[in-house]
Amino acid sequence: MTPKKSTIELRSFHIFTLILVVSLSSVGAITLSSALPFIARDLSISKEETQRLISLYMMGFAIGPLFYGPLSNRWGRKPLILLSIALFAGGSLGCLFSFALHSFRMMLFFRLVMALAGGGCLKMCWNMAADVFPGKALIRISSYYVLSFSLAPPLSIAIGGFLTQYFGWPSIFLFLALYSALLFFFSYRLPRTLREEAKEPLILKAILKKYQATLKDSFLVMGSLILGLVTSAIYLFGTEAPFISAEKIGLSPDLFGAWSLLPYLGMFLGGMSSSSLSTKCKTSSLFKLGLLIFFLSALAMVFFFFHKIITTWTLFLPVAVLLFGSSLVYCSTATLALSRAKDRSYATSIMNSLNLGTTFAFILLLEHLPTKHLLVFPLLLWAITLLTGAAGFPLHRKEQAN
Repeated sequence: MTPKKSTIELRSFHIFTLILVVSLSSVGAITLSSALPFIARDLSISKEETQRLISLYMMGFAIGPLFYGPLSNRWGRKPLILLSIALFAGGSLGCLFSFALHSFRMMLFFRLVMALAGGGCLKMCWNMAADVFPGKALIRISSYYVLSFSLAPPLSIAIGGFLTQYFGWPSIFLFLALYSALLFFFSYRLPRTLREEAKEPLILKAILKKYQATLKDSFLVMGSLILGLVTSAIYLFGTEAPFISAEKIGLSPDLFGAWSLLPYLGMFLGGMSSSSLSTKCKTSSLFKLGLLIFFLSALAMVFFFFHKIITTWTLFLPVAVLLFGSSLVYCSTATLALSRAKDRSYATSIMNSLNLGTTFAFILLLEHLPTKHLLVFPLLLWAITLLTGAAGFPLHRKEQAN
């Protein structure tokens, strides 16, 4: 049973806090991007091993929401938000301590702790908003969350690049711990939004039955996989581009962070455009337009890399256009994925897990491909566009038929 709406009011400060907390998982995932080549150098590990700091994070990020949903229905949203932020801060300090011990395995463990905590922050913020706001108001809050997702990665990469260049990459973990402490202070002032009578007991059989029923929704499952393909393109850029920019272009970490603002500007503009176009055209038309832009920009990257024309413009500008198109695909598909969900709490848990699980699979694939060949990265992006079309066109045709 979906919990009833709370009579608790979320004031402007509370909403601002939720916007910051919901993006904490993205901040934790991508802030380290600029530092990856330097982590490989300082810890004497390979490029592929270093990329596990991202892939393992995505794995934990994908698993987390499946557990936090039922737990929050039992103990409430606020306690789980505070616990998640505290674990995130502890994981950040653990990574810093791992560097002092020169232990990469320990760092991987604490990155997983950060990821599981970040998944809790993401899930709880959505649940808290759903507790309080009715339909149209919830759409408004959701748009704030999406805006936060589009702004957090470029700012995080820029901050990570600055810290790496002037203070060394371990300072990134100290920054994340301090930022988490600030969010913990803000979140302590959040109200409890789940009413006592709406709390549910933790009965494993009932939880599994709800997940099983939710997984029968083909729109949710296929839509979530498409979202995962789009998200994969974003994180593949954050994982591979630092090495390309350092080894082939010669960018310093702070310059890489500055140039990375361009791709995410494309993502931000795509989100704004999809919001405007959604009132003027069909969901399927928005998907087709986004996929076409997605496909052509990936193809342009293949052309440039095949001819070994690798500059800041040929790396960052095509990705900016690609993320613009992918935002149109994402927004049109996310709406469709949840359109038939009966229990939004369980549906969003599955959507987040399938989305991020797909991303984890592609980053893991990247680790095992011969990325010393320059074409691997753009060809992988191009393959993602083909898979997105293969999954998306039947889904949208099915939606039109119904």
